[in-house]
Amino acid sequence: MTQPRTILAVSVGASSFSVALLYKGKALLRESNAPLDAAESVLVIATSLLDDHALTRHDLQAIAFAAGPGAFTGLRVACGIAQGLGWALDLPVVPVDSLATVAWQMSRRAGDRLLVVQDARMGEIYAAVYESLADASLLTLHPPWVGSLQDLSPALAQYPELCGAGDAFRVHQQGLEALAKNLRRCNPELAPRADAVAYLAQQTLVDPLDWPAAHAAPFYVRDKVALNVREQAELRLEKDRQRVSRKGPTQ
Repeated sequence: MTQPRTILAVSVGASSFSVALLYKGKALLRESNAPLDAAESVLVIATSLLDDHALTRHDLQAIAFAAGPGAFTGLRVACGIAQGLGWALDLPVVPVDSLATVAWQMSRRAGDRLLVVQDARMGEIYAAVYESLADASLLTLHPPWVGSLQDLSPALAQYPELCGAGDAFRVHQQGLEALAKNLRRCNPELAPRADAVAYLAQQTLVDPLDWPAAHAAPFYVRDKVALNVREQAELRLEKDRQRVSRKGPTQ
């Protein structure tokens, strides 16, 4: 078992962020839906968390961040904050799989198989499959990938008895409805969160020398981050077709 460490963790999404301090094996979490001038806000919250435990930044032993896959801007902001703190304080910086943080929140018992599906925009999804282990860590069964809704079911055929989580079950409710019905349970409201980042970083951080701040980087599973004009028009047309099909033929 890894030695308990004092870890500051951050997760930044498109419209919200969270900060957590892992201290003596327990995480204190702060979340915000404030507009994202996150760098200053994160540092203010981090200082507050440290003050609550009568700690300073020099008591930290590592910095961790939700590294993706996810929204491009949020990942860059989180990485920049973590890397800046790592350099300033000469601390290791641990990038953590964002989808794994969702699986960690969903996990209830050893042996749970957890499907995480997050909206990737442009008509696509991010997905990954994990298994809960007895020590509360996760085994990655299928690493994060990006693809269409149609790609998902064939990829999951080898994983029966899945639990599901992630905002794609809400954003793409119609497309994932059949899949959701076959899940043991499903939570579409879970998103990457800093306390999960901290706990997973704790399990990963065996040797601090393995995680130099200079090597910290977001985890991208696709190179393309925006649709061109033609692709945007095609996506709008497809969404219009789906709305018409839900309403049925006009009288």
